[in-house]
Amino acid sequence: MRRLALLISATALVPATASAAPRDSYCSPSGDYCTSIKRDGDDAILRIGAFAFDGRYRLCVTSPRGARSCKGFGLRADVAGIFGSRVRWSRHFPGGGPGLYRVAWRKFGNRLGPRLAFRR
Repeated sequence: MRRLALLISATALVPATASAAPRDSYCSPSGDYCTSIKRDGDDAILRIGAFAFDGRYRLCVTSPRGARSCKGFGLRADVAGIFGSRVRWSRHFPGGGPGLYRVAWRKFGNRLGPRLAFRR
């Protein structure tokens, strides 16, 4: 239970609301990992925290026009046995103009949870 609480606080998740805003956070039902998007002005920080696995993962971003770009990143040891990664969107993925960007995290050949999204 302590690990789950640390994982949630480490990724600073925001509860999903019933508004029209795109979903920006997710935790697996088991609590093994969480993904989230945190806004930083016009930029977005794409984050993952996990204690069930470490190593490398793929991060895929789809632009409003449908162009998809995927890149590999590593998870690093964080607090209390949690592995985490924070990727600044503007530094690693090309801009595709204003609109809704969809983000997916992949590990072991599978998508980790639902796609999350942010508007630019």
